[in-house]
Amino acid sequence: MKKLFLFAFLFTFLGCGSKDEKEITFTIHNSETITQATTWSGNHKIQGTLMVNGQLNIDACTLIHMDTDSLIHISDGGSVVAVGRENCPIEITSAKEIPAVGDWRGVEINSSASNNNEFTWVNLKYAGSDYGAFWLEDNTTVKFSNLSLENIKLIGIILNGDNSRVPTFSNVKFKNIGSYLISGRADTIKQLNPIVSENNLKNYVHVSGGGINAIATWKNLSVPYLVETLHVKEPLTIEAGTVLNMKNDSAIQVYDSGAIITQGTAVAPVIFDSEKSTPEAGDWSGFEIQATSSNQNSFQYTYIKNVGNYYGALWLEEGSEISISNTVFENVKENAITMSGVIKVKSFENNSFKNVEKHPIVTHANNVKDLRPIIHENLGKERVLIDGGDVTNTGTWLNLALPYELKTIHITESTLTVEEGVEIQMAPESSVRIFDNGALILNGTTENRVTVKSSKSAPAVGDWCNFEISASASNNSAFKNADIMHGAGCGYGYIWLEDGATIELENVTFGESQNSCEVSGDGDVNSTNTTYEVCE
Repeated sequence: MKKLFLFAFLFTFLGCGSKDEKEITFTIHNSETITQATTWSGNHKIQGTLMVNGQLNIDACTLIHMDTDSLIHISDGGSVVAVGRENCPIEITSAKEIPAVGDWRGVEINSSASNNNEFTWVNLKYAGSDYGAFWLEDNTTVKFSNLSLENIKLIGIILNGDNSRVPTFSNVKFKNIGSYLISGRADTIKQLNPIVSENNLKNYVHVSGGGINAIATWKNLSVPYLVETLHVKEPLTIEAGTVLNMKNDSAIQVYDSGAIITQGTAVAPVIFDSEKSTPEAGDWSGFEIQATSSNQNSFQYTYIKNVGNYYGALWLEEGSEISISNTVFENVKENAITMSGVIKVKSFENNSFKNVEKHPIVTHANNVKDLRPIIHENLGKERVLIDGGDVTNTGTWLNLALPYELKTIHITESTLTVEEGVEIQMAPESSVRIFDNGALILNGTTENRVTVKSSKSAPAVGDWCNFEISASASNNSAFKNADIMHGAGCGYGYIWLEDGATIELENVTFGESQNSCEVSGDGDVNSTNTTYEVCE
C-alpha cells in the first residue's frame, strides 16, 4: 500500500485574482486482497480488483475513487459494511477527471460472502458492466438504505437467483441508469420498497421470470414492473397503484396453491399492460388460473389491457375460484374471460369490457347465475357465450345489459329463472333440455319481456331446435311474457312435452315454425293469453 499525492487547484477570483491551493491524499489499493477486519476512512483509490475476503468497514465521509475497469469483489466470508451519514455520505465514484458511465465495473457479492453486507448513505457513481453496478449472486445477503446510484452504464442492481436476500431496502435512488433499475427473479422482488427515480433509460424493475414459491406482496414501487412469464405457486398480493408491464407473449400462470390478489382502489388501480410503446391487443397472453390454485384469486379495481390469446385474457380452469370486481378488460384479442367448466365465482360486480375482439365472457352454463350486469363498448360479439353444460344449481340469469348466446344445455335438479328483459340468442341446432327435477322459468313482465331468438345475423325459421321437457322434470316450468322465434327446427315445434310433463304459458308469443305448430308431445299445457298449435 502506498500514498499518492494529487493536487487540486481551486481558483477564486477576488479583486486582483488571488488563488487557494488544496492538497488531497489518497491511499492506493492495487489488486489488493483484504483477509481480516479492516476499517477505511479518508480517501482511497482502487486499481484492478479489490478482493474482500474479510470484513471491510467504511466510515462516513470516506471518498473512494475507482480506476478504469476496477471492481470490488466480496467473497469467502468477506463483507463490506459501508455506513455513512445523511450529512456525510460515503462516495464511491470514478477516478477520472472527466468521468463517464461505465468507467469502473461495480460491486459483486458472491454466495460465499458473509451475510452482513450493508450500504447505507452511500453514493455510487459511474459504474456498470454486464453484471450491473451491484451484482448479488444467489444466496447472498445485503442491506441497502439511503443508497444513491447515479450515471450507471447498464442495470443498477441485479438480484441473480431466487434466494438473493435484501432484508433492508429503503430510500434507494436511481438517476441516469442505462438499463433497468433493478433486475431480479420473481421470488426476490417482494423485498423491495418504493424507490426514487430520475431520467432513467428503462425506468422499470425487471422481473426476469421464475416463480412465486412463498407468500409475497409486490409493493407499489413508484415505477412500473416489467414482467416475464410468471409462475405463481403461492399467493401473490399486488398493492394499489402498482403498474405491471408484461413482456411480449408472457403469461401469469397460477397453480399449486398459488393465487393472484390485486388490491387496487378507485383512485389507485392495479394495471397490467403491454411493454410496447405502441401497444396492441394480444401483445401478452394473459392469466391462466388452474384448479390447483388456492381459493384466494381476486381482481379488485384492476385494468387488464392489450392482452389475449386463444384462451382469453383470463382463463379459468374447471374447479378454480375467483372474485372479480371493478375490473376493466381493454383491447383484448379473442375473448376476455373464459370459464372452462364449472368454477366458483365468489363475486362479479361492476366489470367493464372495451375493444374486445370476440365475446366479453365465455362460460359454462352453471356459472351464469353468479354473473352481474357489465359495462361494455365496441365488442366483436356483443353477447355472453354460454358454451353448453349442465345447470345443476338453482339460480337466476340476470339481465347483463347485453344478450346471452346459448348452446345446448341441460337443466337438472335445479330451477333456472331467466330475469325480465333478458335476450337469449340460441346457437344453431341448439336445445334446452329439462329433466330429473329440473325447471325453467322465463320470468318476463309486460314492460320487459324475455326474448328467445336465433343467434344468426340473418335469422330464419328453424335456426335452433326447441325446449324439451321430460316427464322426470318438476312441474314448475313456466314461460311468462316471452317472445320465442326462429326455432322449431327439429320437427317437434318450439316445445316438446313428454307424457307426464307440465308447463305454464302466460302471454307468450311464438314466431313461425317449420311445420306450422308450436307444441308437441303428450304433456299438459296450462295457458293464458297464449296462442299455439299442437303438432300432430
